[in-house]
This record gives sequence, structure tokens and C-alpha cells, in this order.
Amino acid sequence: MRTEDVGTLVFSKSERNEENGYGSVNEAVIAQLRQHTDEYDTTVKNGTELTGVVFEKDGSFYFSNMYEVPAQFTATIETVGFSWQKDLAGLVHTHPDNYTFTGVDYVSPAAFKVPGFVRDKLGNVHRWEAKGASSYKKYVEGLKSSGSAQLFESGVKQTRRWKISNICEGGKLCSN
Repeated sequence: MRTEDVGTLVFSKSERNEENGYGSVNEAVIAQLRQHTDEYDTTVKNGTELTGVVFEKDGSFYFSNMYEVPAQFTATIETVGFSWQKDLAGLVHTHPDNYTFTGVDYVSPAAFKVPGFVRDKLGNVHRWEAKGASSYKKYVEGLKSSGSAQLFESGVKQTRRWKISNICEGGKLCSN
């Protein structure tokens, strides 16, 4: 589904999930991205991104539907079938034109206290832990408040420092 810059994104359990879900948030993220390969290819042409979520229910993880969105967008969030605050397990988006997280990708994992995931242009999937995103947020706020001429990185390069890891690598989206 494609959305405009503003509006409401309504996330619900995707019909593309395996019946019993997945054993971990990482597995659900990879399955979600695999299931949306055609949509991802469209975003490459359109200069847009895909965004979705993963949630947990009764010990299993499930992915939501995904939206095609502009690279920078503002939207309200609604959920159907799960609690945004209680069941949310991960935030997912794609970067068809970038290699990893960008400087502003810390906002959501830090705010919602769940990991953020991004698929990059090479098919790698990266995970940014909420704690690392919160640390990066403090770093950015410190630079801003000190009036430092140093700007925070547009691409987050110090992956160990900010607790960013690769959960899979490969052009075929991390084949089994």
C-alpha cells in the first residue's frame, strides 16, 4: 500500500505470515522483507521506502502489512489485533538507496524501546537495539545543546558503539 506524507498507517497482522508465526523477532523481520520483495523493487524505482512492524503474541512473532512511504514522512499509527504499546517487538523499514541506518533512524527505536530494523540496498538487514538508539539520541542532543560545529553522522558508522548489528547479509535477502 502506498501512503502520502501524512495520514494514518493502520498496522495489522499480515496474511503472509506462517500460521504459527516465527520463533524470534529477527526471523519475523526476515520473513516480512522476503514476502515484500516485489514491493521493495517498486520502491527502488519510486524513491520511496517500505515500513512495517513486528509484534509478539503468546510467544510467537508476527509481521504486519507494510506501507510504501516517502523517505521522510509523518503519520499517526493505529493497530488492529495487537496492542501498540504491549505487543510491539520491532520496527522495520527499507533503504533502497542507502547502505545502513541514517542519522534520524534512532528516533523510533529510542522512543518505543524496541529494536529498529532496516534492509539496505544490498539486501543486508541491520538491527539497531533500542538501548543503542537511545545512546545515539543522547549523543545527538549533546551536540545540539553544546552548539558544537560537529554534526551527527548522516550514516551511522560506529556500529559497535551504537549497538547496531547485521542479522543477515546477502543479495537474495539472506537465503536460508
